[in-house]
Amino acid sequence: MRVLLVDDNELFLEVSQAALTASGFDVVTSGTPLGFSAALAELRPHIALIDVLMPAMNGNHLVEIARRRQKRSRSSQAMPAPTSSDAPECLFILHSNLPDADLQTLAERCGAQGYIRKSARPGALGEQLTTFLRQRGVSPPGDKPSSRKVGR
Repeated sequence: MRVLLVDDNELFLEVSQAALTASGFDVVTSGTPLGFSAALAELRPHIALIDVLMPAMNGNHLVEIARRRQKRSRSSQAMPAPTSSDAPECLFILHSNLPDADLQTLAERCGAQGYIRKSARPGALGEQLTTFLRQRGVSPPGDKPSSRKVGR
């Protein structure tokens, strides 16, 4: 599962990339919001995890722009029947130290699927993202499908 991690703090990027990779995610990082739209188009990540408070542009504004582009792209294309080779739509997740109520409001307003609070524990992001995905019914990397016996 490919993650695009955007944060202006280089040390945070390094620690978080290591934590996410250890949790089975394929991680690409960016230390700037510039080029975000191009990275989405080129990398086609499953998840974009975006710091809210960055110079040049806040993460919630990046999500708003990406959502508008997705909407324009969908409306300008003829809608073919989906195929199994179609890439899944990217999950946009805000990431910050802001209070939960503020993050919830920002996520709702910009169209993000949710938020993850930054942890004081270095390397916690892999666990946090795994929990976030499971709570939304998405299998994170490394999850094995549950096996059920049929019959008897």
